[in-house]
Formats: sequence, C-alpha cells, structure tokens
Amino acid sequence: MDFNTSFILPNGLDLGGVTTWSVGMAGNLSGVGRQTTLVRHVDRYTSGDCIIPSGVDLIECAHHIHPNHWYLFKRDIDEYVKSYRQTLPSIIVPNYSFGSYAACACLAVESADKIRIIGMAHTDNAEYYRWLVRFESIIHIFIAVSYEIAIKLIALLPHRQQDIVCRPCGVSVHENLSRQYSSPLKPLKLIYAGRLSERQKHISDLIRLAVMLDVKGVNFDLQIYGSGRDQQYLENLIESLEENIRDRVNLAGQVGPKAMASLYRSADIFVLVSEYEGTSLSMLESMAEGCVPVVTQVSGTSEVVIHGQNGFTVPVGDIYSMAEKILWLDQHRNRLSQLGSAAYSTVHDRYSSTNYVPWFSDILDTVWQQSPRQWQRGQSFPFHFPVRQFIKEAGYTLAAKPGLRWLYKLRGPAKKMIQ
Repeated sequence: MDFNTSFILPNGLDLGGVTTWSVGMAGNLSGVGRQTTLVRHVDRYTSGDCIIPSGVDLIECAHHIHPNHWYLFKRDIDEYVKSYRQTLPSIIVPNYSFGSYAACACLAVESADKIRIIGMAHTDNAEYYRWLVRFESIIHIFIAVSYEIAIKLIALLPHRQQDIVCRPCGVSVHENLSRQYSSPLKPLKLIYAGRLSERQKHISDLIRLAVMLDVKGVNFDLQIYGSGRDQQYLENLIESLEENIRDRVNLAGQVGPKAMASLYRSADIFVLVSEYEGTSLSMLESMAEGCVPVVTQVSGTSEVVIHGQNGFTVPVGDIYSMAEKILWLDQHRNRLSQLGSAAYSTVHDRYSSTNYVPWFSDILDTVWQQSPRQWQRGQSFPFHFPVRQFIKEAGYTLAAKPGLRWLYKLRGPAKKMIQ
C-alpha cells in the first residue's frame, strides 16, 4: 500500500522551528518522490506568508479552536479528525498539542491499518512529555531532538526504550561558506527569529539585552523576526525604550523560512534567550550561515555550542553575561569570522539535511512496515478538567492583555505552586 507522510502544523504557518522543520521536510521528501501533506491549523497570530514547497499538498483545518487549547471537547477533536482523515493512508507527525494526538487516536480506532504515528519530542517541556506518555500506545517511534530529551523520555517510558531514537533536526547547509562580517566601524548585527512569545521564548529579555548593550557602549543593531500572541507586548516594550536604543531595535515581522537564510548570512550574531528548547532549529539555521550563536543554556544548545569555540552559552535569564559576550565580540571583531566558520563547520558536519533526509526516509519505510497500534484507552477519551493547564493558560492569556504585563513577573512563583 502506498502511503502519505503528513505533518500537522498546530500553529499554522508561523516562523517557529517546528513549522520550519515540517515545511522543509515535506519539501525534501516530495523532492525524492514521496507523497507529502501539510495540515495547517488556522492561527490568528500568523500571516501565512510561508511558501508551500512544490509537490506538497496542503489541507486547511479551519476549526477556530487551537488544538492545544487548555480544554477541548470531543466535538473539537472530531473537527480535526475530518481534516486528518483526508491524508490517509498516512504516517502522521502530530508534532505537538493534545488535540493533534487525540485526533490521531480517534483515527487509530476507526482506521488502525491506515495510520502510523511518529512522536516528535521537539522540546524539553513537561507538556510534550505528557502528550507522548498519554498517547504512547498509538506511537510507533519516538524521535528526541536532544540527548537530554531522550534520557528523560526513556525514564518516563522504559518499556519503549527500543523505540526511542535521538537525532536533532537537519537543516540546509551550503557546501562552502561565503560571507562577510561587520567591520569595527559598523554596528554589530544581531538577529533573533522565532515565535514572539514571552512563554518559553522570553522575548522581553531581548529588550533587556538591548538596554544592557547600550549601557556597555556596544555599537549594535538588533533585528527581530517572527510573530505571535505577544507581538503587541514586544512593540510596547520597544516603544518605551529611549530613542537612541529604540532606533537600533527593529521588529521586522514575519518572513518565510527560505528568506531567513539570506538574513542570517547578513547578520553577525544569533541570539536566543529562551527558557527551554529542544535543539533550536533557528540556532542551527543561523550557524549554517556563519552566525555566531550567543544563546541560553537549554536543551540542545550545550550539545551544539562549544563555549568559546563556535559560540557562547549563558544561564537562562543571565542577560548581563550575554551582553558581556557580545561586548567581547564587539571588541574583537576579528574573532567573528573564526567563530562563525567554526559554527558553520559544526552544522555542516553534524546537522546537515543531506544526511538527515535519507535517514528520516528510512524511518518512514520502517514505521510503515510495523503492525498497526491500537488506542489502549477504549473507544472514548477520558476528558477531564486540567486544573494545572487551566491556571497556566489563564495566566498567560491575561498577561498578554495591555495593562496586565506585570503578571509575567509572577511566572516563577506560580510555576512552583502548580507543579
């Protein structure tokens, strides 16, 4: 039986790493003759400017409730099933969200022989682990994008250890690096690309970084690319800056993943201020273009970035240390090309899609040959009132509203209370 490979896009066509990876993989697999589909959930925070690769089918899931809404009814899941059913027979990559996995479980009940599931552990976050554990009965293979994630997943699912593999996502890398870096008389070019979300991405730290760099006398220019529910929040923070700093921080908006390559190539430093990640795809993509990564110490970064050799890592929230590393690079512009070349070589040798795509293609063939996996929790889903998820989502929803941004300062104490 011929089969399709389908990637679910819970956040629509945003600039997040999962979306970029999914769209890129769909294009790569289509390029080697595989039937591929993208299932796009509607997301009101993104513009949908991402170009769908040639030969890739696109299915629009127009149901207005996000598949990771804090509470989903069975009728919501049924709406997702209508869209997902169009991909069968298929290996489905739900990527993330409770709703995406629940819809796949419904399909496993009604058409088990026509569906296989790959569980991607994209990030080191409790929600991801909960989805993978809850729906492990329908998942044929788990792919962890960092060793840290793989170890945690094995601890949670010891009986599935043989089905858990570790491999960071591959990215497109040129055979040779050809680019220039900013001269000492020009501003140091910093770049951030990703979802504009205070949750996980800590985008307010980008503004703190700009202020700290100004205090230290760094001549810099910061370009911020992406969209998300906290875009207005970030715009307000930028607007509140002193004019001499505000003029050096540009919120450039949403662009397509392919356009990011040239933008990375024109930048000197890639900054990442996240609270948690998997192995950041935007970090790998920027390094592939010779950007020097200055990033927080989260899952995946320490496996890729060798401090002082191909970039720098700092503790989460330590913006002072991040500014110190950027100040040093500003004072030692000759090291940009050395570190950038080392960053490029790291990605070229270890994370190129040239090696990743054939590996993933083999995974698909192996998974399709496996026996169907049945949903083990019965014909109905035990939907319950997720108190912790409700508190967390309610907090972030309120904090996203004008005048209530101060609630973000309570996230640390609140996290301890509900864990």
